[in-house]
Amino acid sequence: MNHVSSKSLWAVCALCGVCVTVALARAQDRIQTPPAGTAISGELIAKLVQGTKPEEVVASCAMWEGRATGLAHDRTLSPLVAIHLWTYDATRVNGDELHDWLKENPNVVAVQHNHYVAERATPNDPQFGSQWHHIDASDNHIDSDLAWDIATGGSTANGDRIVLAVLEGGGAACFAER
Repeated sequence: MNHVSSKSLWAVCALCGVCVTVALARAQDRIQTPPAGTAISGELIAKLVQGTKPEEVVASCAMWEGRATGLAHDRTLSPLVAIHLWTYDATRVNGDELHDWLKENPNVVAVQHNHYVAERATPNDPQFGSQWHHIDASDNHIDSDLAWDIATGGSTANGDRIVLAVLEGGGAACFAER
């Protein structure tokens, strides 16, 4: 009887595992994100009249021109200003027509299509690296760089420019100016 060492068996198993992993990785299609500004099919963002419950909008918009819209409340994006993400069945209703119809709803203040946005890891300010108060190794900074994890500016779907800025209003200094 021929005995295989445990080291050889582990080496063969590891090699097989690597081969299977590589084969699966190559077989997967890469997900291509559409360009920034492209509308996401089946999604709308709407700001509701303060105090309006999303269920009220869903109930009033379930049917449109004799067709089920499939309108559903996905999640609240901003509870403070009542902005919500909605989904709908894009195979049953035209997104532009549903958008226009929702604009007429008395419980809806504003509505727009949801869009893909371009991600940026750091601000595009050419002087960012010399502004120590954003990021400092000694932890003597205001962590303003963390704002770019939330939003980075860019353009709205209508082409309006979004600008994020740090507005410094001064403060009580406990040291003399140099």
